[in-house]
Amino acid sequence: TQRDLLPDDPFEAALVMYAESLVRAENQPQQTITNHINDSMMMMDLTRDATSQIIENLPELDLEAHYIDPITSNDPEVQKLLRMLPDAGDRLKWTYGVEAFQQWCTQRNRSILYPSTATTPEDEAIAKQYLIKSDLLSYANGDELQHVMDVFIREVRRPTGHQYLPESIYYLCLGIQFYLNLNNRQIDLFDPLYAEFNSTLNKILVNYLPRVLTDSNTYVSLIDEDLLYDVHQLGTLTPWSLLTTLIYTNTKYFNLKTVESHMAISFANFGKYSQWVRLLTSTPQGQQMNYLRFYAHNPDLKSLANSPTVYEITEQINDPIRCPIKQYDFYVSKCPEQVRGTADVFYLRPITGQILESSLWFSNEPLSATIIDYILNRLKFLPDFYKQTKPVETNSSSAGNNATTSQSTAASTSIS
Repeated sequence: TQRDLLPDDPFEAALVMYAESLVRAENQPQQTITNHINDSMMMMDLTRDATSQIIENLPELDLEAHYIDPITSNDPEVQKLLRMLPDAGDRLKWTYGVEAFQQWCTQRNRSILYPSTATTPEDEAIAKQYLIKSDLLSYANGDELQHVMDVFIREVRRPTGHQYLPESIYYLCLGIQFYLNLNNRQIDLFDPLYAEFNSTLNKILVNYLPRVLTDSNTYVSLIDEDLLYDVHQLGTLTPWSLLTTLIYTNTKYFNLKTVESHMAISFANFGKYSQWVRLLTSTPQGQQMNYLRFYAHNPDLKSLANSPTVYEITEQINDPIRCPIKQYDFYVSKCPEQVRGTADVFYLRPITGQILESSLWFSNEPLSATIIDYILNRLKFLPDFYKQTKPVETNSSSAGNNATTSQSTAASTSIS
């Protein structure tokens, strides 16, 4: 039979079955629009089932042995395995998170079904109610999933039995989130709505110790800016990803490293201006370039000292989606008009239940210090978090004029 021709190795056999399922799905006739839709849904199911089957047949994956340990990570057998994983073409190796979750479920359910002490049939019936579903896509809603994820991040261990580093726990969670996104699940585990999971995760992440290469004094991490964009934790797709992006921008470019410094800023600390510059790619007469300035008043951000420290960002014309200035403009456009020029708040809380197509995403309420702390603790894994930016030289009068004239400009700009 065809099954007899499959490789003996279960992982390679699963890969072959996965490839064959894709070929079968691609060869399905598409006679009508209805058939096309049905075929697409069938292909998604086939892909999902095949991917699940591959992951179930994998050996236990050890993220830290494969990506952090300098010796084992370079092992040829490890490199061969990495090339065969379903996520081989992805920047984020999400298979590690999904596989760790499934392995944890299997071990936990086994301890429930086969306890070390004798039990009665009644006890066994009760115990079975506590079995955990290993299929991440089978959870009815985010609240149900967050309760399980809360236990998972507290109990999950490496295949060796040792605890994972905080960096690895976060990476596994990002992998699970990526897998949910990949399968069109409208669940963002990092939304503060899921308070139980995020509170537990934060308690783990606060213990993070940055890894630094001693010979070059360079910060290294499994997690970088590109990866967070891939998982939609940075960007402008949702109110929470936008807030996280602004906090990251203000940390990276304006040296705001603490909750207190972020809580102290307001819309009045920001100003925009434009000027014509000549670039190699621009027309002979030049091109208009936008700049965003942050006025960090001394000695603290709320004082009205006459000589502020000024930081400046230049528009990223080659990457408008990730341009901090366009992201700032987009944020301002989604805030209530009456708070856009205020001197007492900058980060606003998203409106609960607001649709993304709405012209307004944010309420008048300030974002709490607790939420900012959670976000900062997740951003500390990015090497650029520790970057120290030098201020620009400017005179206070021109700085004040730029800040005043830029508010209305920012209010009407959005990302297309």
